[in-house]
Amino acid sequence: MATLRLTRREVTGPGVGSVAVVAKQPSTRPADYIIIQRRQQEETRRVAIQKVEDNRQFDFKCRWEQASDAKIRGTAIKRRVNELMQERKQYLRERQLRLRDMLGQEEKGYLQEIAGLAETPLERQAKMRDRLRSLKE
Repeated sequence: MATLRLTRREVTGPGVGSVAVVAKQPSTRPADYIIIQRRQQEETRRVAIQKVEDNRQFDFKCRWEQASDAKIRGTAIKRRVNELMQERKQYLRERQLRLRDMLGQEEKGYLQEIAGLAETPLERQAKMRDRLRSLKE
């Protein structure tokens, strides 16, 4: 009776010393399978390296763009602050001129009022005459 040994491909025949070798099953893989597999791995690695490089360049561009945007925003803010400061300075200059004019007008008015309060010699004489008349009566 023929028995199949699992570890070998040999089968014993009916007679003494008769042995047969079972044919080896043909491989389901092509002969250049290892080479094809290696090329696929290399291609996968090349694609991954290319993606990493693309991501690095994209990251660099994004950072550059963010830095540029920040500088543009900062410059715009500085420009706006300077404009507001100039407007404020102009307003203060105009206000200062108005207040200076008002002060000059008030000062002239006070000087005129003081000049009007001071008695001239003629006014003093007229007052003294009026008083003299009132005392005589």
